[in-house]
Amino acid sequence: MIPTSEIAVPVGLTTVSLSLLLGHDATFWVVVLSATVMKMLLSPYPKNKDGEDLNGRERWRYRFILFLAAVIPPFALTKGVAILLGIQEGPVEWLVAFGLVIAGEGFMRWLIKASDKPDALIEWAWNIFRGMKK
Repeated sequence: MIPTSEIAVPVGLTTVSLSLLLGHDATFWVVVLSATVMKMLLSPYPKNKDGEDLNGRERWRYRFILFLAAVIPPFALTKGVAILLGIQEGPVEWLVAFGLVIAGEGFMRWLIKASDKPDALIEWAWNIFRGMKK
């Protein structure tokens, strides 16, 4: 029997179909999920408004949001960042994905805060633009 590089997932998907479906290979997903687990284990839980620890439902909601904030940026941005940096090799792209997992949550929080006050965001962008014109 010849070993194959295919890894069968219980739902019947293979690494080839996953890569065709999601546009990334299996190693990319291993890197992203490993970094996500590391991020989730090392991130402290926030407190609620009263300064108490989160209860069960709030804690699971926080974990789910943290998971999405860690997985969405590398899924959406890795190829673009790699092209922008001129990187087309697999292992270096995986490092970019790892970095996006780690930085993704901070970027998502900043984006949410910025969207909370769009006037301040527009003023900040305008000041940067004017500073570049001088």
